[in-house]
Amino acid sequence: MHGLALFQCAPYAARLTVSSCAQRYLEANDARGRSAERIIHCRGCAIGAAHAGVSATHFSRFYDTNLCPRCHKTWLRIIGGRICVSCYNREREFAAGRNAKGIYPAGVRAVWLLTITASVDLRHVRYQGMAHNNLELALHTLRVNRGRIFFSFTPDVSNIRQGRLI
Repeated sequence: MHGLALFQCAPYAARLTVSSCAQRYLEANDARGRSAERIIHCRGCAIGAAHAGVSATHFSRFYDTNLCPRCHKTWLRIIGGRICVSCYNREREFAAGRNAKGIYPAGVRAVWLLTITASVDLRHVRYQGMAHNNLELALHTLRVNRGRIFFSFTPDVSNIRQGRLI
């Protein structure tokens, strides 16, 4: 086209203008859920960030998905932004000590109050919740935060007595 600067966008196999690429990048970073699916390749694109004049934001592949961090399945509903309906019901059965039949639930793993610390774009976040293991909390952290995420699995040492050094 005359007078338009076009470039080849490899993920979409299309020719775009610089301004439309920048607009798609900014829209993709703010979009959530179903509206983000049509421009998923624009999310976190370094070329789009350069065209928009901003620094690129990193997104994990689990960000804004309906993946249950406990059973690792994709569901339509996530209860409390944490776990799927099935895992939520199993957690309630475990807490009550009985299922709908009135007997102890078989095959239900115990949940514990766990804490995980992460650094999200050099900002420290701490998540605490009922989980089977630290992996569940790590997946939850990846689902709700965008940016570079680093985990630290340091145990809580506030209740450990100091021993003798010599």
